[in-house]
Amino acid sequence: MDERKIQEAVMKRNYLAAQFDALQKEAARLEQILTETMVTQNALKELEKQKEDKEAMIPAGSGVFVKGVIPKTKTVMANIGENVVVEKEIKEVLEMLKQKEEQIRNNMKAVENSIINLRKEYAELSDLIEKARK
Repeated sequence: MDERKIQEAVMKRNYLAAQFDALQKEAARLEQILTETMVTQNALKELEKQKEDKEAMIPAGSGVFVKGVIPKTKTVMANIGENVVVEKEIKEVLEMLKQKEEQIRNNMKAVENSIINLRKEYAELSDLIEKARK
């Protein structure tokens, strides 16, 4: 393998390393969104079971809370996209969140598969470069 081809392989390997880093960040972002979605689902399930008004600490930011009351309710306000917030029944929102969770999990699988493929290609290029330099 001539020097030019080795340089091309090194550049491609560096590009793959950058893609790998971006995919790892995307995987972490998706994991965070999944966790938030699951926490929200659990909170809504608890709210759905609520039999009477319940006292709560409502976060105001920077570790500050306001005492409040969460009334017994069957509806919540939900962002349906494009920052449009509408009142929906808890059951509807739970279904939306279930679909969102499924979509996130599918995206996570796609990212994981891409990472696996990149690792393989990176390893192959590394072996090729190492052999060419000997």
